[in-house]
Amino acid sequence: KKLKEVVGEDGIVGRIGGDEFMIVLKGINDDYALRGVLRAIRTQVKWEFKNDYENFQVTTSIGVAFSPNNG
Repeated sequence: KKLKEVVGEDGIVGRIGGDEFMIVLKGINDDYALRGVLRAIRTQVKWEFKNDYENFQVTTSIGVAFSPNNG
């Protein structure tokens, strides 16, 4: 749900398996627009939990491919 909020109506979010997701976006034609979307995804996914005994952080690892150039 959080990823769908970021990509909106122009994006498709699919779960590949486990904690892996794929996002397909239309209309991203330059690095500036891409960086904005990636920043929004990282911000939305970032999560931290702390208590007296433990500290957990959820982060992202993102790969990018442009069509038709990369596939």
